[in-house]
Amino acid sequence: MGKHKLLTEAEILENKKKNKPRKKLSLKGLIPIISVSLVVILLLSWVLICASTANSLLNPKRKGLLLNDGPMELDMVYNTFDIPGLNQGDQLICWWIPSQDYMAEEVPSNKTVVVSHNYGSNREMIEISAIYLIRYMVHSGYNVVMFDYSGSGNSEGKNYTFGQEESKELSIVVDYVKATYEQEHIAVLGWGFGAAAAIAAGSENDNISCIIADGSYLNLREYLEKDLSVWSYLPDGLFTPLTLKFMEKISGCDFELSPYESVKKAEGKSFLFIHGIDDYIFPYENSNILFEVAGEKNFSDVVLFKTRHIYGFMDYETNYTNEILDFLANHLGPEIAEESAE
Repeated sequence: MGKHKLLTEAEILENKKKNKPRKKLSLKGLIPIISVSLVVILLLSWVLICASTANSLLNPKRKGLLLNDGPMELDMVYNTFDIPGLNQGDQLICWWIPSQDYMAEEVPSNKTVVVSHNYGSNREMIEISAIYLIRYMVHSGYNVVMFDYSGSGNSEGKNYTFGQEESKELSIVVDYVKATYEQEHIAVLGWGFGAAAAIAAGSENDNISCIIADGSYLNLREYLEKDLSVWSYLPDGLFTPLTLKFMEKISGCDFELSPYESVKKAEGKSFLFIHGIDDYIFPYENSNILFEVAGEKNFSDVVLFKTRHIYGFMDYETNYTNEILDFLANHLGPEIAEESAE
């Protein structure tokens, strides 16, 4: 027989403690754990939704070009060039569409219009048929430059910052055109967020004398704080503040661009503000305010159309075109210096 060690009374009690069945948590005991877990999950979800939304807003799906052969499909000769953008690695893809007759024969001109496209679009701005407006312009004696911002179209780079960084890229393109193509008179033309970029760049850059802005906001920060949900589709109060914080972090941008302040500081410029009375993105009163402020130290005009946001050319092609061509004819040239001196 084998030998068995007898357990002491103390060892027996210790084994009973070890083998004692654990108490099951009651439903009452589970509630705090479940509640804390749910709060943590909801907080994490909130943060992730805001971060993902911020990235998506800054980098909307890039819209491809619809014209396989660019302006040539509309019987306009052109060439493509690219230049470095604002940040390292950014490359802006541009079209130079020279002044030309209806037979696509180039007509020398020292007047150029640089186009500033809207958020989520590209240099064609095909959604409002902007390329067709350009055809009127090149047949009227103006060279035109159309390009993709670094976060859009075929350009290299990321982040469309709703006009703020775009205004700096617009100035880069203008300065390049001024030097490379030896242009004496340059105007900028923009729509929506691109209009805000045009106002900011045009107000500050001495190489720009005329600014045409269709459907701009007044102050970017105020607009985003109030109406970011228009683009994010999320409730404002709960998601907007954190989403904006993520947008700042991702882009390195403070979103403080103010076309109102830019116009207020501008001197000796010519402004044409265009707006749709039925604009549900930016109220048409914005352009009336900009018109009043710009007129203090600049030439300023405002034209309103009974249409939606930036749809003036689509709904009133002839009148819209004539307003722009008349403005350019009267203000993009040496006569501006005479007007400013008076």
